[in-house]
Formats: sequence, C-alpha cells, structure tokens
Amino acid sequence: MRKRQIKKNFFVNEKEERILKQKAAKAKLSEAEFLRSLITDREVKEKPGIEFYDYIKVLRGMGINVNQLTMLAHKNGEINVSRYEELKKEIEDFILEVKEHFLNIDKNK
Repeated sequence: MRKRQIKKNFFVNEKEERILKQKAAKAKLSEAEFLRSLITDREVKEKPGIEFYDYIKVLRGMGINVNQLTMLAHKNGEINVSRYEELKKEIEDFILEVKEHFLNIDKNK
C-alpha cells in the first residue's frame, strides 16, 4: 500500500517549472521529495560536490593514523612524539586547506 494516498495536481508557469527542476536537481531530490521537504519545513540544501567527499576521505585517513598512533601508545606505554607532531601539523594544514577552499578564508589571516 502507498505511504501517501492523497494526490495533488497543480499548475506552474515555465519559469516556476525551470526553478523547481533546478532546485530539486541541486538538492539531488525528486521534485516531489523537494516539495514535501518544503511543506514540512525541512531545510533543503544543495548537495556538496565530489571534491567535498574527497576531503572527507583524506580526513578519514588522518583519523586512522591518529587511531594507530593511539593504539601504539597504549601498547608501548609511551607516545611517538615526532609522529604525533607530524600528524598534528598535517591536520592543522588540512584544516586550513578546507577553510580556504570551502569558506574562502585566506590562510595568511
């Protein structure tokens, strides 16, 4: 059985049709899903591009490195300070790169 039983038919002009199609596509939603989101006051945001997911992949790799360093520290009872400093610098540089790219923040500020 259908989840939604009430069908709505309505008219839009060409401009409204174009805008609806563009906004739904940017959000990676069907037109019906897009309109239902608006009706229920859910914020509809444009889905990030592939580059965003590339950054997430790099971040996951850094997290794995931190976890490995932590496991070694627990196992050996001491931390590899030089490796810790490398990872810290790598993460700080990555944060700056993300800010520059997505927030248009100048790294010199």
